[in-house]
Amino acid sequence: MILFLIKSTLALGLFYGMYHFLLSRESIFKFNRFYLLTALVFSIALPFIPMPQVIPSVQEKSNQIWNQWELKQPIVDLEEAKVPTELKEVQEKSLAQVGSQEKEVNQSKISWVQVIIAIYFFGLMLFSTRFLLQLIGMRKLLENNSQIDKGSYRLVLLKEDLLPFTFLNYLFVSRSQHQASGIEPEILEHELAHIRQKHSWDILFVEVLKCIFWFNPLLILYKKAIQLNHEFLADEHVLRKFENRVSYQYLLLNKVSDIFGYHAMSSAFNFRITKRRLIMMGKVSHPMRLTFLKLGSFFLAMLLFFTLTSSRVGNDLGFFISEETDGVEKFEKLLSEGFSEEKPFVLELQKLNLEALRQVYFNLNEEERNQISHFPFFDEVTYEQLLLLQKEYPRVVTTITYSIPPDKKEIKEEVFDLWKKTKNVELFIDEKERPFETLNQYERTDFAFFEVRETSPKKFLKKPEYSIKLMTHDFYHQKYFETPRTIQRISARYPNSDQAEVFYALRYIMMENGKVSEFIPKNFEASIFHHLRTIDTKELDFDNRRSTMNYVTGEQFSISIFKDNKNQSKVFSFPSVTF
Repeated sequence: MILFLIKSTLALGLFYGMYHFLLSRESIFKFNRFYLLTALVFSIALPFIPMPQVIPSVQEKSNQIWNQWELKQPIVDLEEAKVPTELKEVQEKSLAQVGSQEKEVNQSKISWVQVIIAIYFFGLMLFSTRFLLQLIGMRKLLENNSQIDKGSYRLVLLKEDLLPFTFLNYLFVSRSQHQASGIEPEILEHELAHIRQKHSWDILFVEVLKCIFWFNPLLILYKKAIQLNHEFLADEHVLRKFENRVSYQYLLLNKVSDIFGYHAMSSAFNFRITKRRLIMMGKVSHPMRLTFLKLGSFFLAMLLFFTLTSSRVGNDLGFFISEETDGVEKFEKLLSEGFSEEKPFVLELQKLNLEALRQVYFNLNEEERNQISHFPFFDEVTYEQLLLLQKEYPRVVTTITYSIPPDKKEIKEEVFDLWKKTKNVELFIDEKERPFETLNQYERTDFAFFEVRETSPKKFLKKPEYSIKLMTHDFYHQKYFETPRTIQRISARYPNSDQAEVFYALRYIMMENGKVSEFIPKNFEASIFHHLRTIDTKELDFDNRRSTMNYVTGEQFSISIFKDNKNQSKVFSFPSVTF
């Protein structure tokens, strides 16, 4: 949504700037009408226009730079993940704090998004109601006043003493002036020009855009420019027919002091800017200058086309489309082709069409990338190493394991009854603390998962305290199956059955001062794929049982090597690779 607003507003501003400072000063009124309307349509559609494949897409390149994958910290199941014991202590401390921080950020982000959406729809409802009331007001004018069919238009006789104005094919005039033949032919012809040239449709179009994009003040400027240009067009028609510019100008000056009212969506004879109209009547533009201005507007449109277009249709829809877009579904479908049939959370690298997956990824906007499963391996260096690793199959069989949901647990009836009778218990249902009496509103079969922990041990004259965490079936499915999958570890198996594993979930480390810092070195993912491809497990020292976990933060990371079908294992430090 943000990218769409930036692009469309920038285009609207540049188009209007060219009109205001250059085109509006020239007597090319028909071209200016086409220019203003086209600028509105083009600016709003521009972010959705696909770049032709024969031309390198500037937008696609910028997406690769600006919309890099935002690191997402996965939720790790310590029991399921086979992590070397020397890493678990660091992991537990690090992930606990990072996870809580991420949860707070996500909750804050969601709440702000909801507020912004609520504000937008409130404004949409307010401006739509205003527009509807204007249409109703115009309809009441038609219903409450007599009409005369003139063939190409309908004459509406108003009870009020107003100057003539038009809306669609209706010409509104004062009944008293019409009966006394007090309406000058020039004024009548001016208003009929509005009807013949269908100026009301331009105004209605802008009003609809103002309802949808009510927060954009540029649309107010566009409406004023379009209405003033309508007056220029009608004046031009009158001068061609009557060929008496001085007389028509005197008529305008006599009418400018008249007190009258007109409808916001109508085309009125006196548009409050008579001075500009008088100036433009005598304006003569040089043909060569007009040619250059028209070419300049074309080149401006081409410049914006090549810089602001999307790399695919719908790339910047963001706010206007549902969360599950075609791009997200396509990415997940391509990724799902690599999952093992026996192990649905294990991705087999050799099955993936990496080129197609990368292309779809770069066509996603930032919001869409937050909706897909974790696969942040598409920057140039990492992607190159990933391709090289994939080509090593079947010598190196690479798998990527995603976080595996815990098995469902059935609560026994006697246990559930015991919980209801127990005191000093904290109750959490779907990760929210609830009064313990809330448990009486549920049946034991309502829950898919439970966890009981002792929060305070038994002491003298004090009973132990417990916390019970329960998860309903809907929440369990939403938490583990409807949210994007996150990577837990990356593994490689070699011809001698040795296996190398990188615990990818361990991306952060707890520092001595209690702060959480990124643990990953430079070129982390690319270095993983490089080492998994080039490791020779026969050359590693398994006899020396001394730990080799002497990290240089930001320069090294660990790879666990399992030998002899995992009967022997050891953690080794590997350096980050400069490519």
